[in-house]
Amino acid sequence: MAKNYCDKCGDAVDGLEFCANCGEKVWVASPAAVAAAKTKKTGLQVFRSEIKSFFKNYSNFEGRSPVSSFVAPWLMIILFNRFLSLFSSGNDQLTESDYIFFAIQIAGWAAVLMPTLAVMSRRLHDTGRSAKNLWFFALPVVGWVLLLVWCLKKSEPRNNQYGPVPAKA
Repeated sequence: MAKNYCDKCGDAVDGLEFCANCGEKVWVASPAAVAAAKTKKTGLQVFRSEIKSFFKNYSNFEGRSPVSSFVAPWLMIILFNRFLSLFSSGNDQLTESDYIFFAIQIAGWAAVLMPTLAVMSRRLHDTGRSAKNLWFFALPVVGWVLLLVWCLKKSEPRNNQYGPVPAKA
């Protein structure tokens, strides 16, 4: 069995919640996370599991998430909107069907708003930033680009104050 060490000072911390030397909180990956990291998945399996996780964790603003948990839902949202745009009349004058598909798009955006904020919060945590940075949404274009860059940034390779390194999908 491998020994666990404190990320801050390097002392052995097996079976401890806090490091005896420096008092740092000890994060240990769950057995499920370790098992998930050991199994290989195909791209479609990863996509499906990330979409399920996206909706399952719609109100979870705690912890960390890998980049794939942010990219997969956005890909789903873009594909959904492209699919709906196929049914648009494309004319200057809006038809009744345009209003119906517009209502479906609004309902879709409303359905993914909360899970999107939650996954972005976890992604910010994964890069070592506070979820308070979500207020950058209030800055059109500049704030959105900044949040996108932060959410697509690589994970911190070590445990941080928000939790252990997330298992890769």
